[in-house]
Amino acid sequence: MLPIILVGSAVTLFLVVLLVFLFVASRKRRRVLDLLAQKVGAVGSGRKFTAVHEGVPYRYEYFPGSGNSPSRFQVATDSPLEGSFKIGREKAFDRFSKNLGIAREIQTGDPDFDREFYISSSDEEFARGFFSDAQRRQAVRDVFRLGFTEIKLDKKGMEAVLTPFPLREDIDPSFLPAAAQLLIRLAQDPSVSYVPPAYIEDPSWKTRRIAAFAIPSLLLVAGTASWIWGGAEFTPLDPEDVFLDSLKYSLPGLGIFLWWAVRALVGRSTSHKELLVVLVLSLAGFLVAGGGAETLANGILDTSPHSGHEARVLQKYVTRSKNSTTYHVQVESWRSPTQPETISIRSSDYGRIQPGRTTVLAVTKPGRLGFEWLVAYEIRNPLIRK
Repeated sequence: MLPIILVGSAVTLFLVVLLVFLFVASRKRRRVLDLLAQKVGAVGSGRKFTAVHEGVPYRYEYFPGSGNSPSRFQVATDSPLEGSFKIGREKAFDRFSKNLGIAREIQTGDPDFDREFYISSSDEEFARGFFSDAQRRQAVRDVFRLGFTEIKLDKKGMEAVLTPFPLREDIDPSFLPAAAQLLIRLAQDPSVSYVPPAYIEDPSWKTRRIAAFAIPSLLLVAGTASWIWGGAEFTPLDPEDVFLDSLKYSLPGLGIFLWWAVRALVGRSTSHKELLVVLVLSLAGFLVAGGGAETLANGILDTSPHSGHEARVLQKYVTRSKNSTTYHVQVESWRSPTQPETISIRSSDYGRIQPGRTTVLAVTKPGRLGFEWLVAYEIRNPLIRK
């Protein structure tokens, strides 16, 4: 009883300390943001504030970040410009993709600017025209000199992002109106020049782009559903072997699809980033779909008769994940003299099992593809030997 009390007390103390820490951090964050708002004449609450610079409103917001994303500070203003782009400092991945011919950077005609920054846009004619103006390029440089790491234009307006952004009490507030002034200048300038495209865009590109994302996404959804269904209705005794065997089909399919996806998406400013997403989706989609399809085919197409195997329980155990608890038994194998069989059982049967005394009657079928699967089981308790 005492160890349980000690564990409960330790958990309670940890939770109390964690809540106090979060409360103190939240109060400090609120105090620093309120102080910043006072210095720049902004109004708001929480993490969102609005202010006015030379008669033009702008807004800013702070995100504290989490374990998977860093903190960031965003400044934005409305814009009448009908176009979109994202610009950041050119990274090694951008240069590597350009050298491979996967991505084609939007060129401004300013070699120094093009070496320093990378422009991504689905509206490349607009982006080329926007950045063809030297004053706009200088405004972009000035925003980045303030510490910002990205500028983007979309339907929400012109926005600058600074990440990571450590929120300190001694922060100099002058960066905020300076950034707002530059963003307002960029956002309100209606004289976007038209620069003829350096190439003729393939009208079927958007269709290919949709297909490149849709195919692996649909495979991932269908594969997950088939794997769950197949694993529940036609549970293979060796699921790892089923998955490994499915690779001889899914890997060639994955290779052919990625070859097509590269050819379909290559040659735009966003190609390398989109292909990275497609690669991740495809790896998951094709491998999961292959494993799920083989599990289903092995069971659904199996027309052979059932077989019953009564085996003694060697041990029982429980595995837990974030959202589920699974109960297992290991029994003597009818297939191998050295390796036991593992069977997942219902929670209501778990308490009835006495390792060494209980037996399980496992009803199986050999599988259409040669992977034996569990049809049903029955707990038989106790096993009495003389």
